[in-house]
Amino acid sequence: FCRTMSSNVGRVLRPKDTERLVLFLKGINLVKPDSWGTSMLSSFLQQLITYRGFYEDNLEWVTLEGVHIVASMSAGNTLGRYELSSRLTSIMNVAYMEYSGREELHSVYSAYLYPLL
Repeated sequence: FCRTMSSNVGRVLRPKDTERLVLFLKGINLVKPDSWGTSMLSSFLQQLITYRGFYEDNLEWVTLEGVHIVASMSAGNTLGRYELSSRLTSIMNVAYMEYSGREELHSVYSAYLYPLL
């Protein structure tokens, strides 16, 4: 989904055939932290957001351009869900949405199904 370009600061990954690429990560709080309370996913996302890039296995810096990260998670500390690190959440924009009520769901489904009836 991205193409690699060379620049004066190293390699750059840009979206192919568009200006923006949205990377959607579902359930980012399902990754179990290690004994120090961190996870590789959280650390990698923190690096992407803070520095707009990452180091490859050969220690070459790769910059990301035009890639937007959107993530979802379930609230609560139920079984299999873990807290995200405060370092990661401090650099993210967080939006909270409650579950929809019966009336709200009825109006949404009615709007979608009305043209079909």
